[in-house]
Amino acid sequence: MQIFKFRDFSINVNQSVLLLIFFLFYFEINVIAIIFTIFIHEFFHGIGAILMNTKIRRLNIFLFGCVFNFDEFIGLDPKKESLICIMGPLGNILFVLTLKLCEKIFLGNNFINQLVSYNLYMAVFNLLPMLPLDGGRVLRAIFTYFFGFKLGTKIVLYITYSLSAIFIIISLYSFIVFNKGIIVVFIMAYIVKIALKEKERTSFNFINGLANRKKNIMKKKVLKAYIIVSLENVKVNRILNKLLPRRYHIIIIINKYGELVGSLSEEELIEGVFKHGFDVLLKELI
Repeated sequence: MQIFKFRDFSINVNQSVLLLIFFLFYFEINVIAIIFTIFIHEFFHGIGAILMNTKIRRLNIFLFGCVFNFDEFIGLDPKKESLICIMGPLGNILFVLTLKLCEKIFLGNNFINQLVSYNLYMAVFNLLPMLPLDGGRVLRAIFTYFFGFKLGTKIVLYITYSLSAIFIIISLYSFIVFNKGIIVVFIMAYIVKIALKEKERTSFNFINGLANRKKNIMKKKVLKAYIIVSLENVKVNRILNKLLPRRYHIIIIINKYGELVGSLSEEELIEGVFKHGFDVLLKELI
């Protein structure tokens, strides 16, 4: 649901936020302190986007935080994604350090103590190596640099599912034995739900990012090239998994005798995917 729009920027609120409001009031949590904590977190994400010259198109508010949509897909740029993502938790930590430096002034102030606690929780929670949290996106950026976006996303999704299962098991045990921790089960279930959506969007985001690569080439004028050699009967999807960020790829195609039968540029590869799908063979695109 869109609640604000100014030119090309808009703010959308997911229906799950209603659950957050109920949760806050039910557990008698200071709503103002929570809102201020989230504001600090997202404000520093915005600073990261400005530092990386990335235009923000939309702010989506969900149950456990917010997600920015940019005018470009930053997942294929590990440096850009990692810096923008890490700025959120870093902002919460810097805010806590600032409050601690002024501890004598605010000594005994319950609201300030809550701000310190919530900002620490926000920073630690978002640094967990799970998608769609900031820690998961930073970890994906690292894997993307070495293994490519699709494989990097796949690895982090496996980590997300594994950690979610561990947290759920521990939380259920804690609830049965100590009657505490059941809320963690719902949080992890929600994270898995969002992670599954992230998996569904992986191929679309990847192709969309590659389609915009030409704009980056025109802007930077020079990109490092990366050559991939493949047999002609290999599916395009397998080649896509090998593509690395910040590289322009040229695919050299050979037959089973090692003889050159043709070559494909990134643009030709992407056009082939749009026309024939991910399972098309390289020899059919020559």
